[in-house]
Amino acid sequence: DIGEEPPEAEPQKSKELISECTPIVKKPQRLIKPFNTKIAAYDLECTGNGTVDNVHECYAVGIAWSDEQGNHQYESFWNDETGGTAIHQFLNFIVDMKEEFAGYTFYAHNGGKYDMTFLLRGGLLDDDRFLLTPKRSQPIEQNGCYLKVKAQIEDDDKHTISFHDSIRLLDGPLEKLCKEFKV
Repeated sequence: DIGEEPPEAEPQKSKELISECTPIVKKPQRLIKPFNTKIAAYDLECTGNGTVDNVHECYAVGIAWSDEQGNHQYESFWNDETGGTAIHQFLNFIVDMKEEFAGYTFYAHNGGKYDMTFLLRGGLLDDDRFLLTPKRSQPIEQNGCYLKVKAQIEDDDKHTISFHDSIRLLDGPLEKLCKEFKV
């Protein structure tokens, strides 16, 4: 009733209370991701010499990577007289190698401001074999620089590659970095 005090509860021992409680938060397990060796370095060579209005155009693309056996590989592509551009040859190569390159990260030093711009403009945006907005990853851009662009090859979740700008990880000119790392 309204004026009555509630009956006193019997005190329980703290161990009994703890044993009756179901833990809400479990201690997180420490997950360590394995070292990713699926890395490639690419570079576009461009010039304004001999072009209309001296606008820079890509004339060569190079790519280096280590295969599953740890062997270092290198390919280069050059504009040819038949109109085949280095960028289109590079994109054809990626599609041809889609099984090996699945899950690879492609790095270009200052690629976000330079190489990626030429790669997008020179064919990647218009190539129907590449989907640049996969379901879970939109391109990341900051101050006019592409930090990360993820691409699915031939609309297949299994064949996805990422393009990253390595200058955001290793700031400075490549020549200086090579001296610092003694490579």
